[in-house]
Amino acid sequence: MTQGFRPSLRPGLRQHWEGGDRGASSPVSPAPPAPPGHAAAERPVMFLGHLPRLSGLPAGPSRFPISAPPPPPAPPDADAAPPAAPGDAEEPEWELLPDELVAQVMSCLQFSDLCSAARVCRQWRQVSAHEDFWRVMDVQDKQVPMHTVLALCTRFPRVEGIHLGLVPLADVRAFIDSPVLPLRHLTHLTLGTAENAHALLAAIHTMFPALVTLSIAAADFRVKPSSSLVLNHPLLQALSVGHRAVPGVQISWGDRLTVRCPALSSLSLVGMEHTRLELHTPALRELRIPRHKLSSGVQLREALTGCPLLRVLDASHSNVTTDDTLRNLDGACPHLEELVVSRCPNVTLAGVAFPALRRIDAERCPSVICQGALRSFVALEELVLDEGGCTVLDLTTLRRLRVVSLSKCRITTLRLWSPDLTTLRLDGCHALTSIDVRSTAATAFEWGHLLALTSVSLVCPSLEVLALEDCDALKPEECVALTGQAPGAVPRLRRLSLQGCEGFTAVKVASESLEELDLGRCRGMRRAEVACPRLHKLLLAECDGLTELSLSSEGFRSLGLGTCARLERLELAAAHLHTLDLTGCGALRTAALRCPHLTAADCTFCLSLEAGFFAALPAGAPALAYLSLASCPGLTPGFLQPLRRLRKLASLDLSYTYIGAEHLAAAIGMLKEPEEEEEECGGGGGDDDMVCDDEVTAVGGGGLWGIGPGGDGRGGAAAAGGEHLAGSQVVSQASGSVGTSRGGLLGLRTLQLAVCKGLTDAAAASLAHPAALPLLEDLDLTHAPLSARALGAVVAARQATLRDLTLSGCPGVCGELADVLLFCGREGGG
Repeated sequence: MTQGFRPSLRPGLRQHWEGGDRGASSPVSPAPPAPPGHAAAERPVMFLGHLPRLSGLPAGPSRFPISAPPPPPAPPDADAAPPAAPGDAEEPEWELLPDELVAQVMSCLQFSDLCSAARVCRQWRQVSAHEDFWRVMDVQDKQVPMHTVLALCTRFPRVEGIHLGLVPLADVRAFIDSPVLPLRHLTHLTLGTAENAHALLAAIHTMFPALVTLSIAAADFRVKPSSSLVLNHPLLQALSVGHRAVPGVQISWGDRLTVRCPALSSLSLVGMEHTRLELHTPALRELRIPRHKLSSGVQLREALTGCPLLRVLDASHSNVTTDDTLRNLDGACPHLEELVVSRCPNVTLAGVAFPALRRIDAERCPSVICQGALRSFVALEELVLDEGGCTVLDLTTLRRLRVVSLSKCRITTLRLWSPDLTTLRLDGCHALTSIDVRSTAATAFEWGHLLALTSVSLVCPSLEVLALEDCDALKPEECVALTGQAPGAVPRLRRLSLQGCEGFTAVKVASESLEELDLGRCRGMRRAEVACPRLHKLLLAECDGLTELSLSSEGFRSLGLGTCARLERLELAAAHLHTLDLTGCGALRTAALRCPHLTAADCTFCLSLEAGFFAALPAGAPALAYLSLASCPGLTPGFLQPLRRLRKLASLDLSYTYIGAEHLAAAIGMLKEPEEEEEECGGGGGDDDMVCDDEVTAVGGGGLWGIGPGGDGRGGAAAAGGEHLAGSQVVSQASGSVGTSRGGLLGLRTLQLAVCKGLTDAAAASLAHPAALPLLEDLDLTHAPLSARALGAVVAARQATLRDLTLSGCPGVCGELADVLLFCGREGGG
């Protein structure tokens, strides 16, 4: 039941249950005596916490608070029996529930639930006997039979609202023909379907003398005692009648409808087939007669002469409504504010003048709307021309327009200058080629499928959101105002979407306020240049042709460019960027980075990286801590050597690559470093994790680590003496001179070399040297083709720091290696 129609309980209802009206005629039993120790005026109160959930009980507090406080707890009695266990608790005694609490619950129930609650027990039936519960009867859910409704109307004749929206036609007929009528207090009546509506409307003043609102969804006018219908009611304020079309039934041209309701303010006659209308309604403000069958515009003018206060007129869906019809209404409706003429093929508004008109709805009018007539409506605030026939629309003089809807219109050129404009709908205007909009109040425009759009001019200082999606003909040079290159056009733009604009080949966006940019599905775009200091979200999904990207922003924290499969050149300046994902950029060759706070870069499947990319990493991303080069087959030793200058690099992933001994030597081997780099490592002192200036002495020409022909990773001298070489001097292989060297990537903690087929025992010797990677904790050698001797040397050298070693699929894993691992575990206490 609609809660808005239910009147609140009167003060006498509370007095009725609290003892003020408990006489011999009251259906409620007298109040029980007060318990010992309490005042006689107090009544025991039982809380709803012990009650089961009742259907239809809404959430939240009730409208009827209980004023009586609960009684104080009695003092414990030493001789009393102990309380029963929770499982032995008895069912609550419903007869002890106070009447006022039952009334409070019933006041929150729907009509069908209230009828069910009244049949629970005698007490509930007596409580529900008050007429305030039955002020409104809502039978739209068809759960209460009609004979019950009629019985309630007989017992409670002061009913104020009856809703029979979805009940069968037979039930409505039984209600109209029942002897309970007239209902002198009924104010609201809703009927779904009503046959013999002619007789019903003619007699409503006698059946329902206090009626205020009457609604009939489908009225059947087949039975007509006369050719004219007179509706007379002094108090009726709102009347809505929908015509029920009956095939094969002809309505004579002499049918006349006369309405004599001095208080009527809203009249809706949907599908009215009366050819003459006579209104004597001086208070009428809203008239809706869609699909009307009035014989001429003169008839409509004569009908409205008695409605001097009319504000809304709906004469849509009719061939009778023409320009002549509307011109005849100029003097009859001086205060008209809303005009609905949708689906009227003969309306162009030529010569129509309504000085106070604020809204026009001309949806699906195939005729071209007169431009001069629109300009004459100086007070117009809302214009609806959806699916209309207008081709050119120039609205530069209507300064009060707030809403304009042109969806699926055949318009080609639009000029709209209104400072109050807030909403402009243009979806599906496939012929639109030019847009010129100026507004100071607009904050968001979202347009799509403007296939012929070539020019956009916006001067909207408050605009924050703009979406131009699937505008294939739009060119970047024709919309410089959108990209921030025209200062003052959209200074507050925060989100710009150009998704699906396949005509964009080169995009240049420079905006101080832009935060989100969507260039997805711009398949023809080859180059993009974005310089927006506040930008923090960039979408480039399905940009298959993008090859060059220049991005400058201080708002990015993370950036993913993995969807740009053909990206070749990248220029990225992001002061606060922390994560960069380039996974899948198979064509990427060079990247100029200026990201001082970048900590993680994923370059997996970057198949075309060149030396310049690696050479620029130390200067462009000095804080890099994680780098993934997995599945990058073109890596050379020269590519990896610049990584030695990444002092904070803690994790390096080289899985699925073809690296060998030369690659590892270039990355982590003992090389002669420049003096300035030695000073940077030795004198920086800002990193507790870094280990710098690790110096070793290697003698001989057996390899970078002094590895001898035996390949055991100890060098010739170590093989002879059985000890590792240590010292502070090294002999250079090229010249044989002695100098100072140090290893690379001294802060590395994780190294992943899974499925690196180029790893040999000579490469493993680099990992087995005690001075290399002193902080290494995690080493992944999955499917590495290493011998048991090489693996044993690595394990023995790393037993002090290594925590996680993966050797899955290594052919060198054998029993002897297991003994070494067990020994190392016992030595390390793990």
